[in-house]
Amino acid sequence: MRFLAFALIAVFYLTAPARAQDDDDAGGFLVNLLQNNLSGDNRYIRVTGLQGALSGAARIREISVSDDEGVWLTIRDAVLDWNRLALVRGRFSVNTLSAAEIIVARKPIPTQAADDLPEPEAKPFQVPELPVAVEIGELRIDRFELDQSVIGHEAALSLNGALSLANGTLESNLEIVRLDRNTDRLTLVAGFQNETSVISLDVTLNEDKGGLVSELLNIPDRPSVLLTVKGEGPVTDFTADVTLASDDVERLGGQVRLSSVQLSDADDAAPPSIGFQAELAGDVTPLLAAEFREFFGDEVQLKLVGRSDPDGRLAIQQLDVLSNALMLNGALDIAGDRRVERVLLQGRISPPRGTSVVLPIGEPRTSIQSALISVRLEAEKDNTWDLRLSVDGIERTGIKLARSEITANGTLDQADAMHLKGTLNAALRGIGLQDEALSKAIGTQVRLDGDFELKDETALKLSNFLMRGLDYSATVDAEIDGLDSGFQVSGTAGVTAADLSRFSALAGRDLTGAVSATINGEGSPLGGAFDFDLKATAQDPTIGIAQVDDLIAGETTLSLQAERDETGLEIRAFDLAGTALSATAKGAVRSGAAGLNFSAKLDDLARLIPEAPGPLTMQGDVSQSGKSYSGTVRLNGPRESFADLDGTVAEDGSIDLTFDALLNQIQQFVPNFPGSVSAKGTAARSGDTWQIAARAEGSAGISATVDAAISGLDSAIHVNGTAGVTAADLSRFSALAGRDLTGAVSATINGEGSPLGGAFDFDLKATAQDPTIGIAQVDDLIAGETTLSLQAERDETGLEIRAFDLAGTALSATAKGAVRSGAAGLNFSAKLDDLARLIPEAPGPLTMQGDVSQSGKSYSGTVRLNGPRESFADLDGTVAEDGSIDLTFDALLARIERFIPEFPGSVSAKGTARRSGDTWQIATRAEGPAGISADVAGSVDQASLVSDITAKGQVQLGAVNRFITPNSVRGTASFDLALRGPPAVESLSGTITTANTSVAIPAVAQTIDKLDATVGLSAGQADVSATAGFRNGGQVRVSGPVSLAPPFQASLVTDIEQLVLTDRVAIESVANGRLSYDGSLTQGGSLDGEIRFGETSINIATLAGSLGAAPIPPMTFAGETGAQWATRKRAGLIDAGQSGSGLPIIGLNVRLEAANKVFVRGRGLQAELGGAILVGGTTAQVAPSGQIDMIRGTMALLGRRLDLTKGILTLQGNLEPYMEFSATTHTSDGDATLEIAGPLTMPKVTVFSDPERPSEEALAMLVFGDQFAGLSPLRIAQLAASLAQLSGSGNAIGEGVREGLGVDTFDIGTDDDGNAQFGAGKYLADGVYTDISINTAGNTEVNLNLDLTDNLTVRGRVDNTGETALGLFFERDY
Repeated sequence: MRFLAFALIAVFYLTAPARAQDDDDAGGFLVNLLQNNLSGDNRYIRVTGLQGALSGAARIREISVSDDEGVWLTIRDAVLDWNRLALVRGRFSVNTLSAAEIIVARKPIPTQAADDLPEPEAKPFQVPELPVAVEIGELRIDRFELDQSVIGHEAALSLNGALSLANGTLESNLEIVRLDRNTDRLTLVAGFQNETSVISLDVTLNEDKGGLVSELLNIPDRPSVLLTVKGEGPVTDFTADVTLASDDVERLGGQVRLSSVQLSDADDAAPPSIGFQAELAGDVTPLLAAEFREFFGDEVQLKLVGRSDPDGRLAIQQLDVLSNALMLNGALDIAGDRRVERVLLQGRISPPRGTSVVLPIGEPRTSIQSALISVRLEAEKDNTWDLRLSVDGIERTGIKLARSEITANGTLDQADAMHLKGTLNAALRGIGLQDEALSKAIGTQVRLDGDFELKDETALKLSNFLMRGLDYSATVDAEIDGLDSGFQVSGTAGVTAADLSRFSALAGRDLTGAVSATINGEGSPLGGAFDFDLKATAQDPTIGIAQVDDLIAGETTLSLQAERDETGLEIRAFDLAGTALSATAKGAVRSGAAGLNFSAKLDDLARLIPEAPGPLTMQGDVSQSGKSYSGTVRLNGPRESFADLDGTVAEDGSIDLTFDALLNQIQQFVPNFPGSVSAKGTAARSGDTWQIAARAEGSAGISATVDAAISGLDSAIHVNGTAGVTAADLSRFSALAGRDLTGAVSATINGEGSPLGGAFDFDLKATAQDPTIGIAQVDDLIAGETTLSLQAERDETGLEIRAFDLAGTALSATAKGAVRSGAAGLNFSAKLDDLARLIPEAPGPLTMQGDVSQSGKSYSGTVRLNGPRESFADLDGTVAEDGSIDLTFDALLARIERFIPEFPGSVSAKGTARRSGDTWQIATRAEGPAGISADVAGSVDQASLVSDITAKGQVQLGAVNRFITPNSVRGTASFDLALRGPPAVESLSGTITTANTSVAIPAVAQTIDKLDATVGLSAGQADVSATAGFRNGGQVRVSGPVSLAPPFQASLVTDIEQLVLTDRVAIESVANGRLSYDGSLTQGGSLDGEIRFGETSINIATLAGSLGAAPIPPMTFAGETGAQWATRKRAGLIDAGQSGSGLPIIGLNVRLEAANKVFVRGRGLQAELGGAILVGGTTAQVAPSGQIDMIRGTMALLGRRLDLTKGILTLQGNLEPYMEFSATTHTSDGDATLEIAGPLTMPKVTVFSDPERPSEEALAMLVFGDQFAGLSPLRIAQLAASLAQLSGSGNAIGEGVREGLGVDTFDIGTDDDGNAQFGAGKYLADGVYTDISINTAGNTEVNLNLDLTDNLTVRGRVDNTGETALGLFFERDY
């Protein structure tokens, strides 16, 4: 048809006058005719600049060829230089056919075309006899450009050639050259003469290294390539030599031959058959990727022998393909009537070495262990056929198969039409998938079995087809008709999965249960028609969602019967039946008339919403009348809750809906909020506008209304209307909010806006009446009536706040202004009537005024705060277009003694903050009373927070006294700090110092008069050096590093020097020593060291006392004022009630040593002790060991001095001091012992005897011994005094005398003979002790003790009679 169209065009122009043939641009008749006839399905031709269409030189400026995705081919400057008159002589003679440029931008979209079957008869090769001779003297394309998407690489080529086809003779030559590599070219010279049947062929492809062919074929190392095909001779005796070489080495060579074959049974007059033979061989491994070379080896062979008979028969007698791993041979006979007479094919693949070989099939890499194929059909013997294919050991990315096999056999009847029958058996065994989820779902083995029958290539029947895995299967029994036209399917299919858990990982959910389904029916998939019956059953399924699993538990069945034909869709039955959920539907949808009824039921809504037990049902219907639809839906829920929806949809798309809903007992969802919520309203759509009118009401006077028009739902939404809400009793919301709410609130908004575009214009009014929220400070601010009014508009020009007014009893605020592109202005103010509502120490009003303005793209603003007592704060700043910021602030807080009584005066702060880019520069100074000052300056990068900031100044430490009462501190601390680097402790450096600071610690009766401390910060740690001088005497030094990062590792050493320890009543001592702490301050460490105690005095009379020393019992303070409570709290008399300190546990290893001079006095007791105690364990479980033992001691009782037989001091587990002293008297009637034992603050006195007797007799025996019968008045008085001393109520005259004499021990009593006796003792030096005794009889005795070591003592004695004694004593504790 196109040839005819071109012929008509030629005739028209040849017979027309020589007029406007020279210029026909787009839109002309000829152009339109060309475009319309050359264009077709998915092909659009556009011709531009056609000149001289039928002259001797026709030119086209541009031809573009497009498809549905755009232009893919462009031809520019095309020229046809031809001889018009030669057509009259039957010759199409072209001098030049050329184009300056042809661009192929991409591959065209393929167009599906019907495949025409070839004619059954074979034809001998001949050059076609055309009605005219064709001669093209020059065929030229200057630039032929191919995009990378066409062949995988960009290419620019040139083409030159010529063509002559006349009188049964073909002569042609063609040369293609790569423009950027003119040595890369393809030449073709081909010819044929019908008269002699001589073929001439000469093809040469030659390119250097890195050429286009080696790139396209992905040949390793991109070698040079040379391909030649040369031959000449008649068809009956033609031989072509084929050679392929790379890097000048032949890789493949051979011949292709044509010859005359005379069949033995052929008629002599019949033309001969044409035999063909091809033999190629060589080593192609250099042309292949390394992984494929083993498959081919160094010798690959191809041999093909066959013939083509004049009657159309094709016979391939021999096909042999042989490589290192492949052996394939076969034969094929096809009769002239296209019947297949013989098919024989045998092949195998086996690894030349090892266990597997890589197949040359590209990516991804695929290897196998072996493969076999066998195909047999010999129609001359019988009509049976069989096929066998097996592959072992398949490995491919993500998959492994131990074995894959297909076997099939059957019959082929070709008598009338092709009729193929067979049985198929296939299996995949040993499946191993990298995807674990897919592997678990499929399993390790899958089989497929079934029978098939193909009739006349148009109808296919599948019988007993079964695909099965481990515990799942699928079946198909179907007939498919119309394979050559449209599919028509009828039959049955089914699927069964006995264990859904195998699909859990694939689904991403924990599946369980079983499912089965069958479908029976017929249909036409292409036409959309069907008529089927579907039945499905699920047994105990779960999907890992508790609510859904509860709905589908047990057995669930689904039944669907549906039909669709040219009249419409009919659902004959839909039934879903489960343990919890059921549903039914029935109806039809046809053009102009439809009706559908449906219902559903959930047995208990609590399965989804636990707060709403009871059934949920739904009924509804949809009907059609003409082109309008109407329907109703009714939901019935528990406790008579319901929802009704009724509506219509008209032909023009308008919709009219009415809804009515009630939810009863909403306290199920909102506890402590009983009642119901109802909603009624309408929704109507006209065009693209919805009109909504609804009202909702609930308990406690809650209501809400809306009346609005909504348009533009499919583009830009616009809303115009009114909405309101009222809550008459906010206390109903208390439980919901978790606070005690009261009061009422209402609000209305009227206006319009576009939510997506952000435009609006509204007026909001809200009122709160007597609201409270359970926070006293806030409730005080919002008491009474508070109103809010806001009028605002936003459009394309910007935002305008026409009015903002907040008015309340205590708090009020106003604002007004606009923010527009390039210009903005906003003024605002606020007032709090009394700041004491929030801060009781600061009575008086608080006001704020401010403004923000814009100039160009810069903003500036000011804020002023005025507070009580002339306190104020000013902030002034600008923000420039480039984001730079400049801020100035000035603030004053007057009379800070309102907050910190110790520091009367004011605190002020002034400074600037500027940002340029990401860097802030800050500079500020703060000043306060008593020399408080701070200067902070530097820079901060806001993106990385890398800083370079310094801070210098001093602070009054007394500011913390209100937080550490009853302790107190007085003094100043100076600091000089720097932060250089990221915000980390490693970036912090500098020092903090304090000098002459005093600290009072009442709990330990200590005052530090002079505290000098320096803390140096560097490299993430603090180096501490502090010295504290105590008022009572002595000092303590602490030094060492502490890490500033968790867990705050520390290594601190504490040196104690002559530290006086006293409670100024009963205990006085002097301590020296060193303690070391190593470990974390937050997670625990270890405390080691030794403390040595000098002369220590313990007065048990004043320490324990009697009744007056008893602890204060718990008391309830009735009517206690806040000031009184604060006083007790500062005194440490308030129990915080903490169950645990939360302090870290510290390991203890501290030795407490007092070698001697530990004097225990009082209640008639005088004793000297010495020894050591080791405090071990931890702070959570202290484990002390050791004791302080008696060196010497007496007890004065009833004027008699008794020598102590035992005396120790120890520490119990909670480090409570414990004492134990005893004195024993031996008489002729037995022994009597007096014991004082117990905690140091509450010892217990016990008198007992051996043999046992009443305590009063034991006391008399202890005091008077054998002289109990002759008591004198003096002895009676002494007994009374001694008893008073033991009870702790005596006047301790002897203690006063001892202190007056300056001795260490002093006593007055009687000796064994009843004579009055005086005794005194004193340390003359460390380790040298002496005592003297004088009685009224004139007897005097002097004792001297010299401690040579801790265990060895020299003792001497001399009396007035001249008697002396000397002894060496060795003592050791066990």
